[in-house]
Amino acid sequence: VTLVDVAGLVPGAHEGRGRGNQFLSDLARCDALIQVIDVSGSTDIEGNPVGEGGSEPMEEYQFLLNELDAWIVGIIQSNWSRGARRVQSEGEKALSIFLLDQLSGIGVNEQHVNAGLQSVLANHPDSGVPWSWGNDELMTLAGTIRALLFPISIVANKADCIDESSWDELSECIIRSGGILVPSSAEAELALRRASKAGLIELNPSNSQFLITDLRKK
Repeated sequence: VTLVDVAGLVPGAHEGRGRGNQFLSDLARCDALIQVIDVSGSTDIEGNPVGEGGSEPMEEYQFLLNELDAWIVGIIQSNWSRGARRVQSEGEKALSIFLLDQLSGIGVNEQHVNAGLQSVLANHPDSGVPWSWGNDELMTLAGTIRALLFPISIVANKADCIDESSWDELSECIIRSGGILVPSSAEAELALRRASKAGLIELNPSNSQFLITDLRKK
């Protein structure tokens, strides 16, 4: 497994805000995503410390999904009028070909495209012909493709500070989407690593066990 630490994401990244363009281009190299969330509510949606009353875990999770979906919609819309004309002249198959051409650069295949189109038909039965689709239809299309293309698991940092109801809500959502939710505490991990380096404990990084060193024997 190769882990890629990509650039941070802020609201509006799909429009180029912050380092959004770098973040989103990095995704083309990835087969899955691990999102680190501060589940304590001590930071805002952009990761700035606020003490308390910050973003909710579900809000931070959903923010990433919305940015990814909007990014995919942006790629589709860049030549949407041309694709619509092809559909009008060549039929529905041309829509699949157009979407595949537009999105192949980020790893989308024919299965992803077909699933996305089926999702639009199921969720927007009155959507009409593709060239009349609006943002709702395109976001549904993009969301289905994104879910297949980038499975997302969550590392829940500061998990010792989350309330039970928020944890249950996040856990249910992640499991339903096929991801994994892992509780963590970076601060505790850092303290253990420093204690191990100082010889105060014997730490095995491959598991969660450690032993307090008997300093009397030294």
